Amino acid sequence: MQIMAETRRRAAPRGKVAALEAELALREARLKELSHRVKNSFAILASLASLEASKPQAGCAESFNRLRGSVEAMALLYDRLAVSGPEELVDAASYLGEIYCLLAGSVEGVELELELEPLSLDPRRATALGLAANEMGTNAIKYAFADRRKGRLRVTLRREGGEISLAVEDDGPGFPRGFDPQRDGGFGLEFLALEARELGGELRLGSSRGSGRGRPRGARIELAFPG
Repeated sequence: MQIMAETRRRAAPRGKVAALEAELALREARLKELSHRVKNSFAILASLASLEASKPQAGCAESFNRLRGSVEAMALLYDRLAVSGPEELVDAASYLGEIYCLLAGSVEGVELELELEPLSLDPRRATALGLAANEMGTNAIKYAFADRRKGRLRVTLRREGGEISLAVEDDGPGFPRGFDPQRDGGFGLEFLALEARELGGELRLGSSRGSGRGRPRGARIELAFPG
């Protein structure tokens, strides 16, 4: 009996050590994966900066604001991944809500309406959607609130019929008559088209659903992708 008890006492610490080693290995793997994603994301930001630099008509302030928003969107995502692990799914509704609250808070007089359906995305798609969400909001604020102090920004996130849709609507002047994204679109729409392709989806432009007689036309940008 004494020998058996002594054997158990020796085995217990070994079991604890093995569990700690396994936990440490898991944490190291998560850190390595997270670091890899950080490097990839900053490569994306470098590409964005290069693309901005190739557009001489873009103002410096506008360029830096756009890049700042992209960095903030990524920082929010990495805060989540650092807690849950880089292989875990991301709560898209909560993540996008934070992005749009930051954007709306940067401009006085923006009334923000959020209708975000709870859904989860893998980190790769969450990264692409977060960057697209920031760009969609930045564009809406830039054009819808350029000459006025107050306005409405409505954001919806839905999954329906095997498709995930993120839409941003404003109550501004809307797209000019005869607007052609290929001919008239700037960096923002070009970047959104890239993110749509990254997600295997498409970009849709139109008028706000609140548009009608006696109401501002408003612009609506929707990013739809399989989900």
